[in-house]
Amino acid sequence: QAGRSRVAEAVARHLVDRYGLAADFAIHQPGKQGDHRNHHCHMLTTTRQLTPDGLGRKIRDLDQWSNGPRHIKAFRAFLAGTMNEALAAEGKAGRVFVEHRSFKDRGSSQKATRHKGKAQTNARRQQMQQDRATWMRTERDRQTERHREERRALDARHEQARAARATLPSFDARAFAAVLSKESAAMTERHRAEDRQLDKAMAARVAFDRVTESMERRAEVGRGERDHQQERDGYDR
Repeated sequence: QAGRSRVAEAVARHLVDRYGLAADFAIHQPGKQGDHRNHHCHMLTTTRQLTPDGLGRKIRDLDQWSNGPRHIKAFRAFLAGTMNEALAAEGKAGRVFVEHRSFKDRGSSQKATRHKGKAQTNARRQQMQQDRATWMRTERDRQTERHREERRALDARHEQARAARATLPSFDARAFAAVLSKESAAMTERHRAEDRQLDKAMAARVAFDRVTESMERRAEVGRGERDHQQERDGYDR
């Protein structure tokens, strides 16, 4: 935590010294849901220079098309250098290296990806939940209707059997009732078994979607700030 604070303070100090602005930052710990590696910093700066008399002129260096990209590249190089120095101080230089250059500048054929953002990710998760709910409702309604049709068909067959029984001179009424009851009970038990099987299928669908959401969340967090630019910066090694 101390190392992260030193890096954040060094970055804030660099912006203050370079542009004359005011900067504040907050370091956030990883959330309970998501990637446990997601230590990150939020930094807030003024858009005007800070003078003894208050806020001064507007800082345009990062806004202008003419020289904005140059300032951004220089800042990224500083940020990468600062982070690599902190990693080296903690004995991690051999395991992790922060690379600020784009794939193109490094001569890599790897293609950049775009950051999806929370809105797009949340919309996809909501759509997944809606699709699951629709599937569950459809499957439940389909099975309920099929069971209802099977029950109606069995009842009709039993009515026909009862009507035919009157034409038989020597008919065992008790045996006949036992056969009908056995058929009805067998269908009831089969329907219950099918309902249990459908419940298991729905539970499996929920579990699968949750695992998928968790994996996507971890992947999204893991990409983090690497995806914010058109050409993603990454971690070497």
